[in-house]
Amino acid sequence: MNSLLGRFTIWQKLAIFGLLGFAVALPPTVMYLLSSNAGIRTARTESAGIEPSKALLRVIQYTQQHRGMSAGLLGGNTSMSGPREQAQVQVDRLIDETGAILNAAVRDGKIAASWTQATRNWKSLAQEVAQKSISGGQSFSRHTALIAEYLALVDQTADEFGLSRDPDADSYFLNSAVLVHLPNLTESLGQARALGARFLAQKEIKQEDRVVLSTVIGLSRFHLHNMKLALGKVADLNPALKAVLAEPMKQSAEAAEQAIRLTDEQVLRPDKLSFDAGEYFKTYTGVIDTQFGLNTRAMAELNDLMRGRETRMQNFQYSVLGFIALIALIAGAMGY
Repeated sequence: MNSLLGRFTIWQKLAIFGLLGFAVALPPTVMYLLSSNAGIRTARTESAGIEPSKALLRVIQYTQQHRGMSAGLLGGNTSMSGPREQAQVQVDRLIDETGAILNAAVRDGKIAASWTQATRNWKSLAQEVAQKSISGGQSFSRHTALIAEYLALVDQTADEFGLSRDPDADSYFLNSAVLVHLPNLTESLGQARALGARFLAQKEIKQEDRVVLSTVIGLSRFHLHNMKLALGKVADLNPALKAVLAEPMKQSAEAAEQAIRLTDEQVLRPDKLSFDAGEYFKTYTGVIDTQFGLNTRAMAELNDLMRGRETRMQNFQYSVLGFIALIALIAGAMGY
């Protein structure tokens, strides 16, 4: 070996040992770069999915309001006529905005097809409510089916952007809270708002209606429990998020419990209904807006988590590559 190397100049020897060192270092370096680049892409993709998800949740929020106003109007509360028209205009505007966001961000044809069908269903439903050509019960059922379509779109979008498969525990449970439990909580509360507003406007509730409303209230308790459980895990895993979300979490839970008590005391228990339908609707709307307020805050924190993760991984990648380059320079200098 020495006789063989003796035939080469010092520069040729350095080149040979350099190539050998490069060959040894290359495989783990490439594997690290592939892994870190995959992590960066995951964080970037998840971050890109937050805005479409937020847009869909806004559509859900105001479609739920339209359902409640329609229930009150079709139940005989004529004061809901103007607000319902305004809610329809608001939903139409949000649908246009959300459609543009989805078209720009989503590549899944199934999501596009589902969105197109949902918007058609909305236009047909809104027209029939405006013409009062359907009953309060029919309006409630069709609104609820439509919102179920929107919730399915939120789930599909979370899958499309990897939000439902987040690799970190704190952001995984935060995703679960803001994209599953909180939307389902607002939906069950929204159903209780619409049903209660209709029964109070009619000043009558049948036994079968009590059973339906009791079931909806039971679902609200279930989704509230799951939401608190998921956010509690987030708080345990990430003290910084706990500090930011503790107060909104408390307000959200207290408001939901207030709404549940209102329905129990003023709609389910009394033999004769006397509570004002408009006040019931107003109280519930404030409660549901509080849930969406928590969701908005939590999604902003989720976006910061994704961007922070991407930045940290990029910086660490640069540090590793810089360290490798430095070691190579030191080895070359020592060899020289």
